[in-house]
Amino acid sequence: MAQGISINIGLNNINPAHYTVDGILKGCENDAEFMAKLAESRNFQVRKLIGSAANTKNVVTAITDASGLLKAGDTMLITYSGHGGQIKDSNNNEGDGFDETWCLYDRQMIDDEMFELWTKFDEGVRILVISDSCHSGTVTGSIGLGFSDLKWFLKNEINFANCENKFLKLQGFNSIPVDEAVWEKDLQKLNERGIVIETYFGPRDKTLLKTVLNTVYEQNKENYDSIQKEVWKKLTLGQKKDFRELVKASVILISACQDWQTAKDGNENSLFTSALKDVWDNGGFDGNYIQLHEQIWRRIKDRQSPNYYKVGTPDSAFELQKAFTAIA
Repeated sequence: MAQGISINIGLNNINPAHYTVDGILKGCENDAEFMAKLAESRNFQVRKLIGSAANTKNVVTAITDASGLLKAGDTMLITYSGHGGQIKDSNNNEGDGFDETWCLYDRQMIDDEMFELWTKFDEGVRILVISDSCHSGTVTGSIGLGFSDLKWFLKNEINFANCENKFLKLQGFNSIPVDEAVWEKDLQKLNERGIVIETYFGPRDKTLLKTVLNTVYEQNKENYDSIQKEVWKKLTLGQKKDFRELVKASVILISACQDWQTAKDGNENSLFTSALKDVWDNGGFDGNYIQLHEQIWRRIKDRQSPNYYKVGTPDSAFELQKAFTAIA
């Protein structure tokens, strides 16, 4: 009989012994609890990793365990809420020169690691990843890929002139760095209209300062570079020309923002999860994953732009089924 497994990850702080700061957030653990309840209501078997339990060993173990249990027709849901980061891409497989990360409690988990984990799953397994974190547009792994960001810009007809950022430009397919002044300018306009963002969305982005991320990388450079090289070694062992062939499962990512963007925290829930919660409407939402992404995007597009990104074997039936269906 087909089954669904859900891994729900959330942490409001990180280990300062590694990150040099505790990175306090407000809504992330609530996000994980909400997503776990949603998963339970949809008949998923739930495993929660909250706070310090949201460390690399536990996350990798949980996903690896699931890969040994799930077969064709089964579904895995992975939700993450916490800080997101970027580190230097030492393997030179990213168009923008950076790997996207989840800032787990003990260290950053690199998108290359996630991509390698997807290769463990059988063909026909359906994997949905919900990532409420900064720089999360391709956090499930963009090895040898990188077209989603460009497609997003073309689809939404972004007016570059309105961004008023002289540094805004395409670099390959994956990089559109946006100056923090854009957010500050938007915030000022909203405040002038009497909309106080801090009271609803929370006081901070779910990202660590670049200086902090740079320090973390430099202090742990040998370890992070070694992780990337080891993953790359595993992935290139089969001499595949197209890395997409390595992932037999179908992976859909709905992320809080694009790779170059930050995501907003909140007092009760983070902004993205708040929007998802609103769209879900206690189970009243009857749409598919494409529609789920679109509805969330419409609600928060002025603050951050949720991404819809696919890895692995295409599965249109997966994309078009009712959102959060545990059994195909």
